[in-house]
Amino acid sequence: MKKILPLFSLILLISFFTTAQTCINPTGGTINGDVNGCVDRVGTYTVTGVSNATTYNWVIIGAAASKVNDTQYSIVFSNPGTVTITVTPINQTNGPCSGTPITKTITVSNTPNRPIITQTGATLSTSAGAASYQWYVGSTLITSATSQTYAPTQNGQYRVEIKNGASCNIFSDPFNYTVTAIKEDQKFDNFSFYPNPVMTTIHVNFVKKFDIEFYNLNGQKVLQKANLQGEQEIDMSNLNKGIYIMRIKSEGKYAARKIILQ
Repeated sequence: MKKILPLFSLILLISFFTTAQTCINPTGGTINGDVNGCVDRVGTYTVTGVSNATTYNWVIIGAAASKVNDTQYSIVFSNPGTVTITVTPINQTNGPCSGTPITKTITVSNTPNRPIITQTGATLSTSAGAASYQWYVGSTLITSATSQTYAPTQNGQYRVEIKNGASCNIFSDPFNYTVTAIKEDQKFDNFSFYPNPVMTTIHVNFVKKFDIEFYNLNGQKVLQKANLQGEQEIDMSNLNKGIYIMRIKSEGKYAARKIILQ
């Protein structure tokens, strides 16, 4: 019996070291998610591509975070600055064994102030200073309506989306626009134009000084003439055939006419 016990202990010792050597360190892996964040927004970050990991140890510095599951966290960006994520993959089988920590740094920027839409005559505008603008009617994006101002061609609820240099975006509140609600100044009773439909050239005539602009049905300005007076001839031959809105401005007042170019 005394000979058996030392032999049994030796077997246990060999088994212990053999088992300890089977622990495999996790390898590889990335943290997927945006490298830029915006204040008052939530970002989701996921660990993928790790081999031999059974769990993960997350350390997030600079923002509040909430666990979605073992490989994913949601982060609430409350302040501008830097957020650092460090994830250490762990293999608990015959371990634990740790892999190389994976890190990701996020730059958080302020979200722009909500833009306000104002109306001047037949034109909608919003505050200046944004890196980009995009106008919508309802939930539909208006192609090519990417300026600070937009001239609607139909009734509807309009919104503008602005972005800053960090691509943080925000939408305005809806603005109700009614074409027929714009009361035209009586001075434009003397404004005249011909022909309509237009083949290549339109003739306009107004006794006062005026500016004139042409918009397509996407609200994109395609032609303009400034500081006009009296009878004028405007060449439209470079424009595509279709329907246009001709907007006349004189002494801070506006009028609009629909033009068909054949």
